[in-house]
Amino acid sequence: MQMENEFIISVALISYNQENYVQKALESILKQKTGFKYEVLISDDASSDNTAVILKNICKHNTNNNAVIRLLCRNENVGATTNAYEILKRAKGKYIASLEGDDYWVDECFLQRQVDFLEEHDEYIGVQDKCIVVDKDGNPIQDKNTGKGTDFWIYNKSIYGIEDLEEWKMPGHISALVYRNIYMDKTNKGYLLKKYHGVVGDKTILMLLVSKGNIYCTDRVSMNYRFVTVKTANNWMSEKNEAMRRYDEYKMIFRIENFFKSEGFNTNMEKLKHSKIAAIAIIFMQKPNRYRFKTMMKIILYRKRPISDLLIAINAIIQKLYWKMKGQPDHRVSV
Repeated sequence: MQMENEFIISVALISYNQENYVQKALESILKQKTGFKYEVLISDDASSDNTAVILKNICKHNTNNNAVIRLLCRNENVGATTNAYEILKRAKGKYIASLEGDDYWVDECFLQRQVDFLEEHDEYIGVQDKCIVVDKDGNPIQDKNTGKGTDFWIYNKSIYGIEDLEEWKMPGHISALVYRNIYMDKTNKGYLLKKYHGVVGDKTILMLLVSKGNIYCTDRVSMNYRFVTVKTANNWMSEKNEAMRRYDEYKMIFRIENFFKSEGFNTNMEKLKHSKIAAIAIIFMQKPNRYRFKTMMKIILYRKRPISDLLIAINAIIQKLYWKMKGQPDHRVSV
């Protein structure tokens, strides 16, 4: 029986300069139909626009008696993953769900359905739904040539585990995932969320989860992931930050591999490392510039095996040029 001050689930909403989208995100949380109380933990990372004002207004007029809102508006920006971890470790719920300020849920029974599943299936650490990738106006992105079409987050297996993360696969978008509250366990290494990457935390969360159990993946669509790339903006998905993204992702592979090994798992992510070296080499070849060259060299020199890793890069470029001459520029290279 649920006690008065207990929450079955905690929902974490993090935001930063998302005044055009955050209302829809929070409203999709407050529209959830549940037979239990849930807490909504909101942390705005010192937005310079009207995001915090919008959040305060919605919280003030909340009519969902099952949703208990706790709003934190920071005075100083701490970064996405630190912001997320600091709010997640305050969660009192048995389960955790999270949402980013520009995404939104489209299933009003999402929380109830995921909680029901986890209550009946102790063998899983979490349950994952699917999402649809949409543009800034909420329209599905159909152009598969962008690499960000509606199939961007497709995962075709029903059970996601360590072997999938070793291949850098995602079970779906983190905002369509509900998992057991690992942050209440004092022995849990949740602090790695803010340590492993300053901006992106999904891989770190998955690492922590699958080290404890598998995630079950459904065929239900429960949320829309908003993919917006603004070339001139100083955001994580902008071209300006491309070099930093690729280098930090490469470092993440080593960190995750070392974490699994420290937990006693026989993990080998060598092929993935090779693929990342090959990828940055091909990207540099296709559009050479100073930032891409610096990134490529930082990656090649990172693990202090410059000759072997340089050969991987050269081999990838040669293969790509070969397939381009054959009239098959999209043919994948082997590593």
